[in-house]
Amino acid sequence: MSDSLDHCPHCRQGLEIIFVKFTAFGARPVSSCPNCALMPIEPRSMRTTARYFSGTRMIEALNSRFKIIVFMGLAAILIAGFLRHALHVYGGISREDIRVDSLLLICAFGIVTVLFKVLRRHQT
Repeated sequence: MSDSLDHCPHCRQGLEIIFVKFTAFGARPVSSCPNCALMPIEPRSMRTTARYFSGTRMIEALNSRFKIIVFMGLAAILIAGFLRHALHVYGGISREDIRVDSLLLICAFGIVTVLFKVLRRHQT
């Protein structure tokens, strides 16, 4: 039974993972047959995929990394909101000044990032 899930139903060649699809609940591999270029019709659940694919550890690592990135993004938004509120209420800085300063900081960060990439490209 497990042999049929990770092999093509037509040519019986092993399926290859084409890309990884990220969803709200984690990552899921999308695979196809390298010989026929057919993809499985029914989407498999993460539990089925983890049971029958040999790259289980890779998918579990992608799931944990994806969840960490989403959590860090939400935490960054909450911290930025708290800092903006604290600077405005307790620091006495107007909202417009905070907005202008943050946009200038983002632009400066972008310029520094581009310069580092250009310097790294010239070094190699």
